[in-house]
Amino acid sequence: MADKAVMLACEHAMLIGTEIAEAVNNADVRLDACTKLAERVDDLQQALHKIAQWAEAYPLTVFPEPDLAKARVLLETGGITLDSVSAHCMRHVVEGVGKIARAALR
Repeated sequence: MADKAVMLACEHAMLIGTEIAEAVNNADVRLDACTKLAERVDDLQQALHKIAQWAEAYPLTVFPEPDLAKARVLLETGGITLDSVSAHCMRHVVEGVGKIARAALR
């Protein structure tokens, strides 16, 4: 009877040991996943900081608002439209922000 009790206790201990090992493995998997997520969040935050820097690159204190009516007249005199200049500037900004976003989304 004692041998049977010892045998049952050993089997029980082995089951508990297996459950503990599985729990440790699962914890390692979860920790690895959390670490990867934290790294991903860090990458995305860095990209957002770059975009924020772009947004602050041309302060009004350095580049005051132009007289757009006057600029339109001067540009059209030279055969250029203000719309084409505006579109060029916007493409440049959007392409730069898009480049940052695409790199972060890889």
